[in-house]
Amino acid sequence: MKHMPRRKHEFCKSKGGHLPTLNEICPKGEGKSPPALGCAPTHSWVPYSKNSDSWVYIGCSDHALCRDHVKYYVSPKWDGVGDIYGDEIECIA
Repeated sequence: MKHMPRRKHEFCKSKGGHLPTLNEICPKGEGKSPPALGCAPTHSWVPYSKNSDSWVYIGCSDHALCRDHVKYYVSPKWDGVGDIYGDEIECIA
């Protein structure tokens, strides 16, 4: 799982962008809503650029928006595949 944000960073870079910072995803701050682009219709955690294990919640249900997974829950156990719940990748161009 620790390699997934790097792969998503490489994907964003290939599209001419970068993984966003937490502030770019959640301009009102961590734990505050809504995310800059609104909430995703899925239970979605997206990687952000803090470190190799940084995931923030942007889904519309179940958890508080804009929360870091590691800080509020634990390091996710997604077995190298990344977010198993959602289907969102946010890239900043």
